[in-house]
Amino acid sequence: MLLRRVHVFIEKHQLIAPGARVLVGVSGGVDSVVLLHLLKKLGFAPEVAHVNYRLRGQASDADEAFVRALSEQLGVPVHVEAFDTAAYADAHRQSIQEAARDLRYDFFARRAEAEGLRFVAVAHHRDDQAETVLLHLLRGAGPEGLAGMPVQRSLTPGSDVMLVRPLLDERRAEIEAYARAEGLSWREDESNQHLTYRRNVLRKAVFPLLEEHFGEAATDNIARSAALVREYVEDTFQKELQAHFDSAASPEGGRLDLSALCALAPVWRRRLVLEGLKSWLPEVQRHAALAEEIEALIEAQPGRRVVLKGGIVWRERTSLLFERPTDEAAQAEDEVFIHPGETLELGPGILCVELLDEPPARLDAGAPQAVVVDADVLSFPLVARRWQPGDRFRPLGMTGTKKVSDVLTDAKVPPHRRAGTMVLVSGDQIVWVIGLRLAHEARVRPETKRLAKFTYIQRV
Repeated sequence: MLLRRVHVFIEKHQLIAPGARVLVGVSGGVDSVVLLHLLKKLGFAPEVAHVNYRLRGQASDADEAFVRALSEQLGVPVHVEAFDTAAYADAHRQSIQEAARDLRYDFFARRAEAEGLRFVAVAHHRDDQAETVLLHLLRGAGPEGLAGMPVQRSLTPGSDVMLVRPLLDERRAEIEAYARAEGLSWREDESNQHLTYRRNVLRKAVFPLLEEHFGEAATDNIARSAALVREYVEDTFQKELQAHFDSAASPEGGRLDLSALCALAPVWRRRLVLEGLKSWLPEVQRHAALAEEIEALIEAQPGRRVVLKGGIVWRERTSLLFERPTDEAAQAEDEVFIHPGETLELGPGILCVELLDEPPARLDAGAPQAVVVDADVLSFPLVARRWQPGDRFRPLGMTGTKKVSDVLTDAKVPPHRRAGTMVLVSGDQIVWVIGLRLAHEARVRPETKRLAKFTYIQRV
């Protein structure tokens, strides 16, 4: 009997504390309706969470009305939220399915936190598991993908709210049989018949063919294989992955040590790259081809990079740097003016230009972040801008000019920080590579009458 099997499954995996309040994702389809009824019968205190995706016009509103009526009939609280899913998908460059999933789980997390709930239950079953594994296989997934959906996991990383799947060991046919036997009603989503969705192709065409040629146990066997791989992933793979990642990742985060990567087999290098993306550039879509592209940076020259939607991965001298797009290069202004006595927010720091009433005790005090210059050779307002390829100036003490790019190399400025380096310009001459080198023409000479001071203060 389905009720008893689900009860045993919940106890075996310790999915939900006895009698606990649990948020149940209810779409109105047969699977979620059955899950809600089962949890109520088993003595839990369910609360319904329903998402109106506004994708099917009146049908979406009818689903919402059905779920509200069902919740009232059962005497359980109901929480509903509606979204313009199509607009969200466009804005985030996602498929409708990806957008719906993100919106759904974000809603679950916010509602669980607001209601003080520790468990969120969804109605995935064994057929869903087999479909998921096959989809992952067709995309070329590794062990974690072939392990399918876990019975339980944290709803969000680091959260103590658990997402649980009490029906994961049950077949769709058994769930539908229970609904008919109990006289339950539910909503049918006509989009589940459309073969434009890959999961529907598997459900309507591939799995019937597999069961016809390989027996009705084909679906069960795929799900069983996923369970075996899941055991391996959780008991062995994830522990070894974490150990490798801990040894390669910098204490402050954002970097993978090249020597640690080179000591590993290529398969582990690529997996650590994916883990780095997951940890430090979570908005980047992760896949095997991208892992290989980034892994190739290990053998590349320092300064090479892979530009992504959501970040950049740089090849530094001793590490791979995973840089978010909100770095100082992105924050720096292209061109701004500054007058004496002004303070300017500039990239990751603050630029000050001031005229001095009297000379300091030492001209080089605080260099290179603070420099004293001949104010009479300056043409105000000064211009602060990003350095550009081809920029040249005469560094202090030199007889000829030098490229700004060479100054950055000599100063060992990391490649990922070079784009954000600024120069201070008077007229058409660079007078300071900010925080690094003063121009010879701006030096203080014996005949200098007026002094100015440039200061660049890095934020902590």
